[in-house]
Amino acid sequence: MERPNDGAILQTTDASLGIFARIKDRGGATLGQLVAETRRAKSSVYAHLQTLRANDLVTKEGETYHVGLRTLGYAEQARTRKPEYDLARAAVDDLVERVGDESGFAVEENGRAILLYNAANVGGATFRIGEDGPMHATASGQAMLAAYPDDRVAEILDYRGLSSPSERAITDRDALFDELEAIRSRGYSVVDQEFVEGMRSVGTAVRYPDGRVFGALHVSAPAYRESKDQFRDAVADVLLSAGEALESEIARATQ
Repeated sequence: MERPNDGAILQTTDASLGIFARIKDRGGATLGQLVAETRRAKSSVYAHLQTLRANDLVTKEGETYHVGLRTLGYAEQARTRKPEYDLARAAVDDLVERVGDESGFAVEENGRAILLYNAANVGGATFRIGEDGPMHATASGQAMLAAYPDDRVAEILDYRGLSSPSERAITDRDALFDELEAIRSRGYSVVDQEFVEGMRSVGTAVRYPDGRVFGALHVSAPAYRESKDQFRDAVADVLLSAGEALESEIARATQ
């Protein structure tokens, strides 16, 4: 994985985008909140906000800054740039109907798992489209890592590290490689509250006909509802079948 050249990073641009990310993560933020969180001078944060507003990336409602609707155009372009992404959306819709649980499709970009599509039948979705997570702590991420050769996995770990979103997450490299071997053997990953407390997920990688990793499908459900083994047994075969069906659709679409 090619790392950004730190010497070529513009610090002002980096700071503006950091503030933009905080606004997104918070669901909106005031100037005072951003000053407190970034520990920057009020005049500096204000200047960054005005730059973002001038480019229509954020909007201001009352005293609160929000992500601007213009960003929808960027997001939609990213989500539709590969025609096969539409096949993944159809697969997610079919999967949620078959299992009844929240289902999604994620891809790897820059060493993070990015949720491209998500759907839930009842009770609303826990995960949001566009949400990203560490590869080693998410079901889709682990499934994709298991589908990569070890040198590619090592590149991602060297770049992103093994940060711990929860106390259950794997933080030891050798333990992660052992888990990836187990995933390769059974064909799917199982994440038990490693990314989000109270949620379990099962994931399986989806490949192009030439073996390249396209992304991963996953199914998620509340941990309180049933045991880890019961959840896995209930969805694993259906998930694997859905992954194989999506691979067949991709093969037909790209031949």
